[in-house]
Amino acid sequence: MTENNSNFDYLLRLAGERSASSRSELVSVINDLFDDKRDVLSDREKDLMFNIFEQLFHEIEASIRQELAEKLADRTDVPETLISYLVNDEISIAYPVLARSELLRDADLIKIIRERTEEYHLAISIRREVSEEVSESLVDTGSENVIISLLNNENAKISTSTMEYLVEQSKRVDTFHDPLVHRKELSQKMAEKMYAWVSKALRDDITSKFDIADAVVNQVLGTSITGQLMTHGAAQGKSINPTVQLIEQLKAKGMVTPRTLMGALNQSEIPLFLGLFAEMTQLDLTFIKDIIFDGEGEEVAVACKAIGISEMEFLVLLRKTRKRLAPKRAEFSQDKINKMQDFYRTMDTENAIKAIKTWQLHLNNSVDELRD
Repeated sequence: MTENNSNFDYLLRLAGERSASSRSELVSVINDLFDDKRDVLSDREKDLMFNIFEQLFHEIEASIRQELAEKLADRTDVPETLISYLVNDEISIAYPVLARSELLRDADLIKIIRERTEEYHLAISIRREVSEEVSESLVDTGSENVIISLLNNENAKISTSTMEYLVEQSKRVDTFHDPLVHRKELSQKMAEKMYAWVSKALRDDITSKFDIADAVVNQVLGTSITGQLMTHGAAQGKSINPTVQLIEQLKAKGMVTPRTLMGALNQSEIPLFLGLFAEMTQLDLTFIKDIIFDGEGEEVAVACKAIGISEMEFLVLLRKTRKRLAPKRAEFSQDKINKMQDFYRTMDTENAIKAIKTWQLHLNNSVDELRD
């Protein structure tokens, strides 16, 4: 008699007994058989072992069922009945099978999603393969934790309609932003929608992947947000300054940046542009207006250099501010533009920052003298 035959004879004897010690010994032998790499079990031997396990399943204590579930989760020869027992057991036992077993069909998984709790859904969401149908069922649970886990699973497939739904939901659920932006299924159209409400860092990620239209950027930076703030103020019965409120909103989101500044100028949002310039340089708004309206460009160049405006952005800013903000002043000649470009290119950023600090100190002292 072979060693395996001896083991199975012993299994049969243990299966006929009802004591706790015999049950423990039975599972121990089954464990040994699963771990035995020396011999390949025959179909008859496997069928016998699984049959015994099925019959005694509910009589085996949970910790032992959990140990066996870990061993069975990666096998492809486990009977359907036994798999069903495992996935409908308590979560500590069901989890490895739900997360890893290749024997579970989409219909099985969807049934579990509909009938079981969030812990079971989370296990399914991390599977090596998740179909579009299963993903849709997981999203239909409405669980934020489950949806985030699914979105973070790169191997999960998510349909266009499900992605569109989640993009809309992300208006109110901030935790969807990051995983959605980094999904391979995110389309240009979806990205442009999300651009309006995600953080600056995620906007940068979006623009690195997609060519976001200027109109989308300008809308985010300009009129639409201002309108929302005005509506909010009216609802609260308060008189507010939309530009100040908008700048505070942008500060909170980390969006007081050169890109935002240029977006406001391109959108002809002049109060917003001037307010952002004052905020970024920490200079008095009146002083900002003076150097833009009445200056010859050098002060604007220093301010732009100090806050990190690029050379190309500076030239655009110089032309547009003279044309839009000081229409009565003659536009700069090409010779003047060339000289300003050379001036900007050779200017040291550190010196520009020092100049800004000197202006700040001078303006503060002037205010203090007036108060005295």
